Amino acid sequence: MKSLSRILLAAILISGATVCWGQKNLKPAYIIGLKNDTTRGFIDLRGDIRSSGECLFYDSRGGSLRRYLPGEIKGYGFLDGRFYVSHTATVKEAEKQVFLEYLLKGIISLYYLREIDGDHYYIEKEGKIYELTNEKKVVKDKNDEFERSYQVQSNQFKGVLTYLFFGTKEIIPEVQKATFDRKSLIKISLDYHNLVCKDKSCEVFAGNGKTMYFSIGPAMRYEFYNTIKFGTTLAGYKFTADPELSAGVAMNFRLTAINEKLNLGIKSLYSRAGLNGINSEKNLVETTVTKYHLNDNRLLNSAELSYRLPGGKFHPFAGIGYGMGIGLGGPSSFTTDVYDSGGSLKSETIANGCFRFRLDVSVTGVAGFLQEVSRRSVFVNLFVRGGRAFYKETLNQVLTHNNYYSAKTVTAGIEAGFLF
Repeated sequence: MKSLSRILLAAILISGATVCWGQKNLKPAYIIGLKNDTTRGFIDLRGDIRSSGECLFYDSRGGSLRRYLPGEIKGYGFLDGRFYVSHTATVKEAEKQVFLEYLLKGIISLYYLREIDGDHYYIEKEGKIYELTNEKKVVKDKNDEFERSYQVQSNQFKGVLTYLFFGTKEIIPEVQKATFDRKSLIKISLDYHNLVCKDKSCEVFAGNGKTMYFSIGPAMRYEFYNTIKFGTTLAGYKFTADPELSAGVAMNFRLTAINEKLNLGIKSLYSRAGLNGINSEKNLVETTVTKYHLNDNRLLNSAELSYRLPGGKFHPFAGIGYGMGIGLGGPSSFTTDVYDSGGSLKSETIANGCFRFRLDVSVTGVAGFLQEVSRRSVFVNLFVRGGRAFYKETLNQVLTHNNYYSAKTVTAGIEAGFLF
């Protein structure tokens, strides 16, 4: 059982990685040359960090690659609104040429840069660029009895903004309430522009400030491999689970603020699950066969962090997640049949079981693909899930470890759905 689940999980992840390797994430875009000439085509979008160091440009989807470094072109942009400009910026106390993302262009200009150490913001006024920082610093509090240390935010960016916005009293209270993130800095910079710039000819360019995209839709799951193994008093039983079909809702959060290809998926699926067990004990006189059957209404909730490999409209992905399921109200029964040495039935006893609550906890590995169709997405993936199931009459008995039954579970299946 263990070896099969490991083989299935390895096959899913390896096949997903093999198919995905080398795929491009081409987006309709354009570059601006040093002579202000514009060339349209496609750019391979590979996340914020890589976007600041190079531009991978194709004149067509099947064309050859042209790689541009900061300084070799003035900038590049995507048709969805994002724009990057070649600029000299201070990074870790050293000046370097990078592609900065334009967040706003007006009386002042606001830029964004993502490095390995985190987010960097820059603001430009009258041709001079300033870095906005919010470093953490350690503060020590010492008295006669003890000394303690704790971290605080420096809020240095608020001092820089106060200096740059000097003479505009109306915006100072907003500066003091500002937070060090894209949304807040765009808003306060735009508010300052609107206060200072009364000329309608002033140009304001506000880039795409979205840090996350959300989609939701129906989903289904079919479990074609399901094993369960109890310990303690049920260790002698051979259990099989009925093939399980479940349906519900799937949600996806595309975490573009972290990485263009990182996604958080959440699913909530309902099913009616069946479990059957049998145990046989034989002596010289008779054979006792005990059968166990359980049906429960189960709601399984899962959260998975996945990496979506780039492609055109076809995106392979692989990920790992955590699941928790709750089963309620399922009738269960034990049937005990006693046979004599000749195989004839001597007696039969049927008793109702007490399993009225089931709690599942598991770790899941997934691999599949997502296909973009019009304004929606279709996803199909395989999964392998391993964990534990706890059975008892009430939830409190499970949580307090009060005479519950525990079983190891391994499940494999396929999921599919739509996202809007």
